Formats: sequence, structure tokens, C-alpha cells
Amino acid sequence: MTTSEKINIAFAIDAKYTPHLEALLKSICYYNKNVNFYVLHNDIPQEWFEALQNWLTPFDSRVSNIRLPEEEQKLRQFNVNNSKHISATKFLIYYMADYVKEDKAIFLDCDLLVTGKIDHLLEYDLDNYYVAAINDSDLDPTKHPNVKKELNSGVLVVNLKRWREENIREKLIELTREHYMHVPN
Repeated sequence: MTTSEKINIAFAIDAKYTPHLEALLKSICYYNKNVNFYVLHNDIPQEWFEALQNWLTPFDSRVSNIRLPEEEQKLRQFNVNNSKHISATKFLIYYMADYVKEDKAIFLDCDLLVTGKIDHLLEYDLDNYYVAAINDSDLDPTKHPNVKKELNSGVLVVNLKRWREENIREKLIELTREHYMHVPN
């Protein structure tokens, strides 16, 4: 990744999480400049985005307000009853490829802090993959083959080009419709 290339990072949040996102953005900008931030949401006021953009400008960064109320309403059917932390807003990630026009982007949950440069994440070769993610189970699956692999969906590198080419949004919505009640996290 060259220094002139933008780092593209997307989030899917509710207005109640804007303080958490602000802390995350500050941690990102402390170590990284030249970032495009994409906020997929349903209920954040335009004034918040304007104030945020004023703060981001010295970091050569910008924020995109991607308001998706109709999409969020449709995704509410997937609110997982057995999970208090997964809401319909989380599923707005499915729409990333529609609004983030670059070939790759990082998706982050807003409950994180960044403690270093992150541009290297976009250097992963994802040509044959939809996402890069980390294993989130407590045990190493190479040493414990009977352990189910669980991916941490809070930090992803997404192959948006492939998502667009293969209409992954619709496939994810259908998979979620079929399996959301059986997935604990």
C-alpha cells in the first residue's frame, strides 16, 4: 500500500454507539492518516457527521454518512433473541459493497481501540476469499480438531470487489434468514 492510498474503514452502528465510535476514530487517527470512514447507520443526525468531519480534516481523513433506514428495517427480522449485543444494525455490513467503492475495506466494531498502524491489513491477498478474519474460539483448532471454528466479525478485511461481482449481499441475507436463530454469536 502506498502512502498516497486511502485506508478504507467501515462501521455499522446505532446513534447510541457514537461515543464509542468517536473513541475508536481518535485511536485510529492517532496512528493513521488519509482514512476514508464509512458509517452505515439508521439514526445518526447529520450534525454529528459535520462536527466529525471538522475534526477529521487535519488528519487528511473524511467520513461518509450512509443512512440506511429501509435496509435496517428489513434486517430487524434477524434480531437474535439469544444475543443482547447483536441488532439489525450489525447486519448493515451486508451493504458495504454497495457504498464503499474501493476493492477492499476494513470493517470494525465500534468497541475497539486501535494501537498502531492498520494499513497493512489491506495488503492481504483476498483474491480467492470474501473476507479475512481471526479465529475467535478459545482453543487452537489445529490442536483441537473437534472445536468449532468461530470467526470474530468485529475485525474483518472485506473483498468488496468479489462481493459486488457475486452479489454477496443477497446471499448473506438469504443465509442469515435460514440460519440466524442457530448462530449464537
